Amino acid sequence: MHVITTGPAAPLDLPAWCPLTGHSYLGPLPNRQQPTYALRVSDHPRPVDADARRRPGNR
Repeated sequence: MHVITTGPAAPLDLPAWCPLTGHSYLGPLPNRQQPTYALRVSDHPRPVDADARRRPGNR
């Protein structure tokens, strides 16, 4: 899958997020008009608790 994003944290967030969810980060794609990153989507993704960061005691 290709993810197109101008989010400034994407180069850090995507490589960290992929292992948490079971996906594989393949890296940025060169020579694109917009920042584009390649991911290999898992057949068996792991769920992530999106609200975990918002709970007291979590950062």
